[in-house]
Formats: sequence, structure tokens, C-alpha cells
Amino acid sequence: MRRLGIPALLFILVSACSQGQSGSDSRYGERDPGFLTVGLEIPFEPFEYEADGTLTGFDVDLIRAIAEEINLEAQFVSTDFDQLVERVASGGLDAAASAMRITEEREQQVDFVGPYYVANQVLIVNSRLAPDVGSLEDLTSEDTVVVQEETTGKDWAEENLIPKGVHLQNLFEATAAFDLLESGRVTAFISDESLATTEVNNRSGLRVVQTIDTGERYGIAVNPSLTRLVTAMNQALEKLIADGTYDKIYSTYEGLAPNGAVTARQPSP
Repeated sequence: MRRLGIPALLFILVSACSQGQSGSDSRYGERDPGFLTVGLEIPFEPFEYEADGTLTGFDVDLIRAIAEEINLEAQFVSTDFDQLVERVASGGLDAAASAMRITEEREQQVDFVGPYYVANQVLIVNSRLAPDVGSLEDLTSEDTVVVQEETTGKDWAEENLIPKGVHLQNLFEATAAFDLLESGRVTAFISDESLATTEVNNRSGLRVVQTIDTGERYGIAVNPSLTRLVTAMNQALEKLIADGTYDKIYSTYEGLAPNGAVTARQPSP
């Protein structure tokens, strides 16, 4: 699910590099020597947003750490989401993140570092009104599950629930779906886990009863001509995962989904 952008602003975040200097020779073919120029669509909390005038978020902190590992300084450029892949592919940006799904279509234009985040779906029920529904196996032809148009959850539900006779109700707005579930007009809602994490805590009677791994992953898009940069960033990410830095950054942001870390044990679909 994407969102409105803000006017293009340039955020330069210095990553406390030991060697990276502006004006130095390019190490990896980067657009600005000494800098890793990364596009983000801001805001999209908890991945990228401003707090007290400072750019922060999971994407921001992770990319800063990756940049530091490869002796570059992270430089973030606010960019509309629908322009990110094109700008990376054309060389206007070295890379882009912003909670971007790795897809076959995008892989035809850019290379990806990662994955660095697992975008699970979850089954949410109103535990007061449907106490007997504790998993997908409990759904029958008498049940209606609401799904959101143009989402992975909808695609998964059509493939896996319609053959069981479960009725699907399609909506464009997640808020409307949560309203239906809270009022008891539908049995369940299949939603993105990160969205559900916040909403369930603020809605009466709602409960996540099952996590569904649909194979959706987020990655950092990189200009495909920068092969040495792609290799270096992947190696840096692997090091951050191995030494615990990734988990430390992940734990900083309460809004991230419980099973979203690539180090977490993932549920079966």
C-alpha cells in the first residue's frame, strides 16, 4: 500500500564514516563520490519519517549502517514512490528503499539488496463476535472475509479461500475493512501485518489469530550498472545481520511487525 508524498527535499545524513569523504574518488561508481544517494518516499512510518525535524525510521537507520560498512555517507532524497525505480534505473539515484517489494517486474529494471524485511499477511477476527475462528482452517462457506484491493492479501485469499467456498468482500480502504470487522458485519480481515499491528491495538475486540507468509519481501533497489555496489551492500547487510546490529535497529521501532525481521522464524502459509 502506497501513500502521498511530500515536496522533494534533500536530506543528507552523515553516517560517521571512517574514510568516506565528499569529493573523493568513486569507490563503486556511485553518483556522488563518497556518498550513497538513496531515494525514499517520506513519510511512511515506521520505515521513514521525520521526528522533531530529524529524518528517522527503520529504512533510514539500516541504510546508514550499510553505508558506514562500505565507507560511504548516506544521502537521502525524498522522491514520490512511483518514480523511485525509474530514477534508480536511469542513474538519478544510486538506490531506493521505502518499503519496496521485490517483484519480477522491478527486477527487470533494478537489482535488489536483501531482502531485509518480511511483509507477512495476518488473519484478524473479532474475538467477541466470532470466538470460534482461531485460524484459516476454521473458515467455512458461511463466512465472509474482507480483503483490500490491489494487495498481496487479496491475491492470496482468492487463490486459497475461494476454493473452500469462503466469501470475499473487496474494499479499497483498509479503514473501512477494519470498521466492518469491528461491527461484526464480516468474519475476518486479511491484512498486511505492519498495518494490523497498530489497528488491532486501537480497535475493540479485534485479534490477530494467524500469520500468513505469502513470500512478500522488501529490498533495497540499486542501479543495475553498479555491480560492485550491489555486492558490497549485500555483504554489509549480511554482516549487520550476523553481528546483531540488524536486530538492534529492528527492535528500535515498535511499529514494525513482530514477524517482519528476516532473522525471525517465519510462519507457514
